[in-house]
Amino acid sequence: MKTLLYLSYGKGPHELEVIYSVYSARHCSPNNDNLRILIYTDHPDSFSSVPADVEFISTQQWNEWGGPQNFNHRRKILALQHAISNVVAPVILIDGDTWWRGPVDSAFERIRAGRTLMHIREGSIAEIKGKRIGELRSLVREHRFRLTDGSAIAIPANCQMWNAGVIGLHPTDAGLLNDVIALTDELCNRSNLHILEQFAFSYLLQMHTVVLTMR
Repeated sequence: MKTLLYLSYGKGPHELEVIYSVYSARHCSPNNDNLRILIYTDHPDSFSSVPADVEFISTQQWNEWGGPQNFNHRRKILALQHAISNVVAPVILIDGDTWWRGPVDSAFERIRAGRTLMHIREGSIAEIKGKRIGELRSLVREHRFRLTDGSAIAIPANCQMWNAGVIGLHPTDAGLLNDVIALTDELCNRSNLHILEQFAFSYLLQMHTVVLTMR
């Protein structure tokens, strides 16, 4: 069954964003019995009336997913890895502040073995303007990074960046997540930028798959 995955950690307005997004997905996919909406949360009571499956994630698990640097967005990678390990169909991880305006199936139809999904392409890190991307450019220019097989990689300046508000993956390509985790941890050892998991996803998915966008 195709799975749409949300994360909600802690209490706050973000819980309402997730609820709104879930209802927008249901509204755009009425009578879709082949769609599972799954929420990972440490406060399941907040979603007791929401048309979704709710799975409790303990504080210990959230902390482990945060990794050695307690990087919040690293949890997205581990949650996606956890969810996709139990299914034989694509999983889309979507940020809670994103909502649906069209059929959810149209997004899942783009995902297959060797074809992944992210939100929109932002451009190459050599071209995107802004202080954060400038810091990222310096980081990848000055360092090589090790993946899970021990290989050291040099990331080119023309590497493309995609927005990670949507990440869709086929189970066949789930093994890439180990390298996404490894690269994110390597980047976190050298920087506190909050876009590091986004860059790790972007680099590794474009190297090993065709990355498609929501539009």
